[in-house]
Amino acid sequence: MKRSDIFTNITLALFFILTPFFSVAKQTCLNAIENKVSDMIIGSCFMPAHKDLSMREAILYEKLNHDFGTFDNPSAMYQVFENMAKSGGPDFMYRFAQSTEMAFGHSKTKWAGKPDGMINSRDVESGLYDDYDEYIKPVREKIELWYKKAAESGSRDSQVMYIKRRLNPWKDHSIEELELALSFSKQLKANNEPNIDRVIQELEILIAEKEL
Repeated sequence: MKRSDIFTNITLALFFILTPFFSVAKQTCLNAIENKVSDMIIGSCFMPAHKDLSMREAILYEKLNHDFGTFDNPSAMYQVFENMAKSGGPDFMYRFAQSTEMAFGHSKTKWAGKPDGMINSRDVESGLYDDYDEYIKPVREKIELWYKKAAESGSRDSQVMYIKRRLNPWKDHSIEELELALSFSKQLKANNEPNIDRVIQELEILIAEKEL
């Protein structure tokens, strides 16, 4: 038998061995989505790309495997997920927003295929990142839209995230955004969220300053 034939046979054998594993992983993710088991979606649909990474490390270093395709060419499963999110309830919407961020909200270096995660002047001068802003803008808009939808539907985690981002002193927010954050804060207060009174006061001050 030729060496090339041996290699081909080994490759095919590995394919048939691994295919059931990947099919099971994909089906587990789809089951979590279709059954709207919100707490299981992240753990079922994302896996560390390397066995020596914890899930937290994989998220931090953007070393995740998933079956959602790409932002420009999402998989059928992601499209099912998005359609279900439209009427899936606050927690399900939150998981969809979170999943979209984890799958497509790439850093500049990740998007450019830089494994070391470092940006240097030579890469910038070569134009390696020229199209990144064009890519990431619609991604961020979609992520923010779904976090907002989840917050408006009553997701506590999305409300907290929305409020924190509006308290960022390095960004200028519209009075409408601040008023929505205040509304979320009052909802959290009604649900006995701890330490929320101080947040309400800060938002009221920011709104008053905007109105001057």
